[in-house]
Amino acid sequence: MKKLLIGMLILATLLAGAAVGLAGYVRPTDQRDLSYGPITVGDKVADMLKRRQASLVLSEQDLNNLLKMKLASEPVENPNIRLTGADFRLQDGMLYATMNLLWKNRVPFEAAAEYRLRWTGSELYAEPLGAKVKNISIPEAIAQLPSPRVTLQDYLPAPVSVKNVRFEGTELIMELGLR
Repeated sequence: MKKLLIGMLILATLLAGAAVGLAGYVRPTDQRDLSYGPITVGDKVADMLKRRQASLVLSEQDLNNLLKMKLASEPVENPNIRLTGADFRLQDGMLYATMNLLWKNRVPFEAAAEYRLRWTGSELYAEPLGAKVKNISIPEAIAQLPSPRVTLQDYLPAPVSVKNVRFEGTELIMELGLR
């Protein structure tokens, strides 16, 4: 009986050590939040007029701000995981996210996600392709990644409409027209 008790104590100690080690391993490496800066369309319109083209260029930082604004205003509905911060990188229509999350409101962890950006005619849609936690792939059913949708028209004056969206490098280019 004494050997069984000692064995159980050793097993409990090993399991506790493994849990602490795992929590330290998945802990976020950088501080991220969902704060975002202003999106200044006026400066972009002035640039558009200088270039004499009916297209508005959004930088990677502008897109980062738009997506953070969307995620902050419409949090992901998952009772187990809460998004606490994110950074987004854009490359040729692919969006790469590094997110700080909180599991069960106790364990912070970092996940990397990959999205394909698509223009649906009225919305910019980020389609989740996959997620990883420290190089370990997480199935979509478990990851339940946010799928932000941004209506770009909301950020333009009323007579102007978005005709098409294309991606070039780290820029999103909106081709504009009049309604």
